[in-house]
Amino acid sequence: MSKILSRALAAALLCAAVAAVPAAPPKRGAAANGASGDASALLAQPRFAKAWYTALGVDGREAWLAERDGPAPEPRWVRVAGNRYVLNAFCKPHDCFDHNAVLLYDPQQISVYGLIHRPKRDTLVGTPPPELAAALHRLWLGEWRQHLK
Repeated sequence: MSKILSRALAAALLCAAVAAVPAAPPKRGAAANGASGDASALLAQPRFAKAWYTALGVDGREAWLAERDGPAPEPRWVRVAGNRYVLNAFCKPHDCFDHNAVLLYDPQQISVYGLIHRPKRDTLVGTPPPELAAALHRLWLGEWRQHLK
């Protein structure tokens, strides 16, 4: 019985110690605006979600696009047309070859551009300028058709 109480007390003390650790101070400058930092964390922010849903428009009715919860490599920073973007590639669960996408997110401008691939139809998201549209196609090829090169 005393062993159970000892474990319970130890667990309670550990929880209290973790709760007492102060949060890290907020970042200042470019990092606070999203110019650097963890790409995955930036994609988890509400302002990204709002920009993504807005850019998707009616395509947001497809759950795999709205939620981006299918198989995906780790998001990463890329430089396109002189700007830094978070690149996120993802696909529809159990149908990655025929239903996949890449998106570029600029956390400074809170803008999102993407390319959605479906059988016999590619759709641009967010009205990217021509240079970004071409880059999205190249990035899509690199993420989803690299084995066909």
